[in-house]
Amino acid sequence: MKSLRNSLYALGVVGLSLLPLKSEAGTLTGRVTDMFSNTPYNGALVTLVNETTGEVFKDTTGITNPTAVEPTSWGLIKRNLIMSKKPVFEPTLEGGYALDLPDGDYTVAVTDQEIPAAKFTSGDLFALQYNPEGNLFVPRVFRLRVNGKTYHDEAVVPRGTDLEFLWIVLSGKLVRYDYDNTTFYVDIGPARNNFRPDPNGKLPKTEEIDIAVNGIKEFVRLDTQGKVAPRIEVGTNAPEFIPNPKGGNMVPPGYALFIWDSGLKLPQLGGGAPWTDGEGNKITSSYVRVAPGVAVTFPGIVKQEIIGAGGLHGEPGTNYDLDRRIRDTGGSIFLDIMTGDVNVDEPTQRDEQIIGYHGARPIGTRAPDLTEKIVNE
Repeated sequence: MKSLRNSLYALGVVGLSLLPLKSEAGTLTGRVTDMFSNTPYNGALVTLVNETTGEVFKDTTGITNPTAVEPTSWGLIKRNLIMSKKPVFEPTLEGGYALDLPDGDYTVAVTDQEIPAAKFTSGDLFALQYNPEGNLFVPRVFRLRVNGKTYHDEAVVPRGTDLEFLWIVLSGKLVRYDYDNTTFYVDIGPARNNFRPDPNGKLPKTEEIDIAVNGIKEFVRLDTQGKVAPRIEVGTNAPEFIPNPKGGNMVPPGYALFIWDSGLKLPQLGGGAPWTDGEGNKITSSYVRVAPGVAVTFPGIVKQEIIGAGGLHGEPGTNYDLDRRIRDTGGSIFLDIMTGDVNVDEPTQRDEQIIGYHGARPIGTRAPDLTEKIVNE
């Protein structure tokens, strides 16, 4: 009887080895780095939950040690037998991780410490809390699709990042230009009057034009981590406003328009806004307008409006304690100019981090750092 059982087991293994492998076998490799310094994180824990089977996989960055957790069912045992031939991983890079796991959709958490639960679910990962005193970085949770040999790098937000102000500036969600289909047009014709053409309007000086063009370039550089060179046109043949199906007028899709407008008076010396697609996530067009001469006197206003038209326009509003805290700790390009108070003409390091986060995370990301869509679709 014993030999019969052994023979059946052997036959079972042989039979399993004949099953197709390609549909299940996968690998996932990548690196975890600091979002703002690009410094690799060794010792970060990468935890994945298979959204179909509930299987849990873990690896620690800087250590090549692919591990499957709790393969309890016969189906999982068969899967383990099928995948018994482990892939050959390259020596792990600084901050690198490597996992042998079946193809499928996963919820992924990158943390600086073990997750306190006996068995994880996707919901557990998305419910992770950030402790600014105890965590080295903000827990990063997202969804990922593994299909064969898959590579995915992930940047984490370091401790000390001002998340409260960040999400105020982002107004609670990411809204971003489609840079491949957007032209930034700087109208150097006569200043308009409350958006209307004015043949007697003042012409912008060369210095004002340079500040506007450079402000656009700098924002796009920060928003795309230097990966995109904006398409900028400077001229007197600007696109005309068209009727907005939702009411009023708008800049035609595909354009981000910058104009000078003499209709602006103190205390408002600039303005701007984006128009978005039906889902409210992708900026299809925008405008920025500033009063003549403001670019030279208050260049920070020009940059603030350019950045705001790019989706970062939230302000503390009636949260005066937050406004005061930001001004007392270096100020911000996102805050309105206040006579006699702390004002800046250039984005601060905190501002650059906020813009960098805005450009790095997929649309649909929410506080504190969660993305429920599949990030590599």
